[in-house]
Parts: sequence; C-alpha cells; structure tokens
Amino acid sequence: MVWVPIGGVEKARELLAKTLGYGDCKKAIQELFSKIAEDTGFPASHTDVLDLFDAMRSQTGGGGILVDITFSQLNDHLPEAGRIKQQPAGDGGLSSFFCASGPRERWSAVWLQGAYSDRPQYAFDGLPFLFAVTLIHELAHNAPSDASASGLLYEHKKMDAAAKTLGSTSFDQYVKDHCIPRQYW
Repeated sequence: MVWVPIGGVEKARELLAKTLGYGDCKKAIQELFSKIAEDTGFPASHTDVLDLFDAMRSQTGGGGILVDITFSQLNDHLPEAGRIKQQPAGDGGLSSFFCASGPRERWSAVWLQGAYSDRPQYAFDGLPFLFAVTLIHELAHNAPSDASASGLLYEHKKMDAAAKTLGSTSFDQYVKDHCIPRQYW
C-alpha cells in the first residue's frame, strides 16, 4: 500500500472548498445537513460544512480536525479526556467529542488514504475525492449544536435516512452524487 497524505489541515480545507464548488455540492450538503437536523429534532450548529470545518478547527481545548494519521496514531493527537479506549467501527475516519475543563470539544479525524502500487493511476487520482467524501461524512457527525447537556453526534442511521428522503441510497452516495465527478466513484 502506498499511503498518500492530504498535506495537513489547511490542504484539507482547500480540498473541501474546492469540492463544495463542484456542481450543486454546497447547496446539496446544506440541504442534507438541514434534513438531518429536522429528522433528529436537534438543530445543526452549521449547515455550511466549511463553516463547521472552521469552527471545529478553531477550538482551543484539543478538539479539531485531524488528517494524515492512522487510527493507531489517533490518541497521540488527542488530550487525555478525548482519547478512544477501543476501536469503534469506521473505515475512513472517526468523529467524537469530549468535555474536559471547558466547553465541549469536538473532533473529526480522516485516516490516511492509499492505493496499491500495482493499481492504475486513476486509483491514486481518486484519493482526494475519497478524502473529501470521508471528511464531509465525519463533519456531519459533529454538526449538531452543543445545546444539549450530554452532547450528541448525528448517527449513521439518521444521516442515511435523511439522504434517502432526499432521493439517494445513503449519506455517502448523496455526497458523491452532488460533490464528486462520476469517474471518481
């Protein structure tokens, strides 16, 4: 496997902005986040995913956006209060929140992506798009506002249900349909 880093948080933001500029992506994602909020009965802190990215990135207590790491490196990048004790399900990333001494801190991580060296070039060309879908997916988990005392993540079942209501088969497929050129999925 040849691992291809995205190049850090600022590069991740640039890729996200570029992705949101494709077709009706930005509007479609706002609609999807709004639908998830409506269906869960819990408002989104942001329906603009780039604003959500910036809000999470600006946290100062250990939350934020984590890229170019593997799951085994995750706890090295989180404060003690945010560390994961066992690996939950998840392919391309993971999201959660924690409370320490200040306000709730949210984090979203997208794992290092790669392809086998004997694969055609398009396998590597598609990695930024895979990263973008995963980043939007992980950010969606952290879209709920922090108004509840115990905290909340939007869960897969509700994310997929909202996408199905909007005419897709799943959350990730909805993102691909609206944000990724078809040749990369």
